[in-house]
Amino acid sequence: PGVQAQDSATYDYDAHLDALQLIETANFLPSGVAHPPVLARSLRGLTDANNQYLAPPADLVEVPRMVTTRLPDDAAIFGDFREMVIGVRSQFSLMISQHARMERDTILIAARWRGDIGIARPKALVNITVTG
Repeated sequence: PGVQAQDSATYDYDAHLDALQLIETANFLPSGVAHPPVLARSLRGLTDANNQYLAPPADLVEVPRMVTTRLPDDAAIFGDFREMVIGVRSQFSLMISQHARMERDTILIAARWRGDIGIARPKALVNITVTG
C-alpha cells in the first residue's frame, strides 16, 4: 500500500524518466530498477533512426538495472530500494549433513531464515506496468 503506480504504453527510457520524476517529487533518489528479462531486452534494443543503439539519458546512467525472473513480464519496480526493510523472525541457521546414505564426497547444505520484507516509505518506489 502507498507505493506509487505508473502505466506506460512502452518500456523505454521515457518510462524511467517518468518514474524518476515521481521519485524526485517525493524527495527520494533512485537506487535501482528491477525488471524481468523481456523488459531488460526492450531497453537494450532501443535504437535511433540510423539503427544505432541508444545510451540511457544522463540522469539514468548511474541507476543500476537488475534483472529478475520474479516479476511479471509487464512490470518493473523503479526507486529507492534503500527504503526497504528486513525484519528477522528467527536467526539464520546453516545445517550441513554428511548422511551415510548419500554418495561419497557429497554433503547436503540447508539454510533456514524466517523474516519479512517491508517498505519504510512507500513513496520511494514506483511500480511500472507496461500496458502496450
